[in-house]
Amino acid sequence: MSNARQGFILAQTGGMAPVTKTYKVLATANNAYYPGDPVRLNGNGELSLVSASSADMIGVIAAVYSNVGGEKRPLTFSQPNNGPYLTSGAAGFAEVIIDRNATFRAQIDVTASVGLIGSNINVSAGAPNTRAGISGYNLKGASIGTSANRVFKIVEISPFETSQTGRTADVASGGGVLVRMTNPQLYQTTGF
Repeated sequence: MSNARQGFILAQTGGMAPVTKTYKVLATANNAYYPGDPVRLNGNGELSLVSASSADMIGVIAAVYSNVGGEKRPLTFSQPNNGPYLTSGAAGFAEVIIDRNATFRAQIDVTASVGLIGSNINVSAGAPNTRAGISGYNLKGASIGTSANRVFKIVEISPFETSQTGRTADVASGGGVLVRMTNPQLYQTTGF
């Protein structure tokens, strides 16, 4: 995996399509939303990005859509300016993977070893790639621990990484690991 933040990319779902839910994104939201962004519901029940210390994540954005007359419409590339993401202040929709069995591939900002498997970890938001429409999130190594209030659990070193370095070798900072949501707030979401 290259040393570039890419958000959280769906890797495995146990052979089935992941469970998703579509949420409205209000024009008053002051965030841009990208596929691969981890999200939560704020105090008003509106979709919001997960911060480094959020423990109330509901899932990961799989796709974003524009709002045309109350209907979902796919966003398209507008090259050379930007990829398909929902800009800050734009109304739209986000399809969120809320499946607690889904596994995601993500970049970690520290050297990763098999000893990290089973550890919980939080996220770090970085600059997204607006031209390609790619999330800027990755895993924050400084937050590794056993506390359940961290939003992801490391379940494996990325198979791509282990094919390059071997199953017991450390993966350099910027490498990939596979993670699952530790405690997705499925039952606190409206309409579920």
